[in-house]
Amino acid sequence: MNQRTGMAGYSFSAGGQGDRPFCGESGGGVMHLFQNVFLAEDPERALKVLPCGFRHPAGIVYERLGVATGRHFFFEPAPDGQSYFLESVVLDNASPFTLNNPLAWGRFTQALESVAVVPTGYVVGVSRLTHKLEILALPPTAVDRATAPQAVPFSVMKAGEGTREGLLSAPVAVAVRDATILVLETGNARIQAFDVSANPVLMFKNGTAATVDLEKSADLEYLDLAVEGLGYMYVLSAANGGLAVDDYRLDILTPQGNLLTRTTGVAAARLAVDTFRNVYTLNFATVAGLARVEPSLSQWVPSTPAA
Repeated sequence: MNQRTGMAGYSFSAGGQGDRPFCGESGGGVMHLFQNVFLAEDPERALKVLPCGFRHPAGIVYERLGVATGRHFFFEPAPDGQSYFLESVVLDNASPFTLNNPLAWGRFTQALESVAVVPTGYVVGVSRLTHKLEILALPPTAVDRATAPQAVPFSVMKAGEGTREGLLSAPVAVAVRDATILVLETGNARIQAFDVSANPVLMFKNGTAATVDLEKSADLEYLDLAVEGLGYMYVLSAANGGLAVDDYRLDILTPQGNLLTRTTGVAAARLAVDTFRNVYTLNFATVAGLARVEPSLSQWVPSTPAA
């Protein structure tokens, strides 16, 4: 989400898209999509949708406090699924998504589970399947696709698969606190801090640890991570395969990594949080009455502290 414009972008995969085809093809089916809505009254006044869908995962990411023409991007997968080009999004009511743009900000080499913008000029993402963190240094301006810089996939000794500090196991979400990258791992049940060179950062437990250990259970899966302005971390998880609403929970951790509070019943796949601690979730429940299948969004407003 982007607070200055009140816009939210989200990606999903779904069938039931009516006559919407796969990009560059005539047939349809279960496809990867992304779109944009306005977060206040009349959300569809800034609705941006794709004319076609992708066979490979596509994503979208906004800088939370950036201006309308700031660092806001979507990932357009190449037809072979071997490249994912980073394209600009203008957060207004009129500018559509521009596909097949000859200019790009960079290229990622794999489908990413989660993506975030680092305010110092990077875009970062994680792959659950390969246990890797990819970091792209943004160029000053978009460049020709053929010369677009490639993100660096860190593995083996840095941010590859493993349990020790600096390695990852099934990373599912990435968030940013100031210029530090936070990665949520469902395999290791922890949050880990990195700099933009994938080196561990000692930012937890009074500067003595680069990781925060979370509850570990065979039936508990971690889904998403968000960070608000003061560094409080919001961790979304589900137990028992998420079969019941009460299996979902939202934990809020202090900037040092201590559990502050827990809310159950937040049945969602993804979340974002603004500086006022409003939480926005991307739900499994679909929007009723539409011609095409798409997920619903919810806003969770924090309670006012008792006097």
